[in-house]
Amino acid sequence: CKHPRVLSIIRERLQREPSDGDIFILMSKDRKIVRMFSFDKCSYSLFERKFVHGYQFMKIVKEGNETTYRIDWKDAVLLLENPIIKSLNIR
Repeated sequence: CKHPRVLSIIRERLQREPSDGDIFILMSKDRKIVRMFSFDKCSYSLFERKFVHGYQFMKIVKEGNETTYRIDWKDAVLLLENPIIKSLNIR
């Protein structure tokens, strides 16, 4: 999915407004594609990372039923730049 679909997911499923300044990280079910979506006052940005055969984005392990969680910007950058990490535990 690209801009229109990502906007729809953020607004309808997450009940959030993309223009509020948050950054959203979405991934495919098989974790082969990861997209980071943001808004900066006058434009939307969509960063995509697509992994080659044999690689995938780390598995997100969470506690509870939350569908959204917060991470610091520096951690988001680390996650996207360093796909070697196998899993991320969120509490």
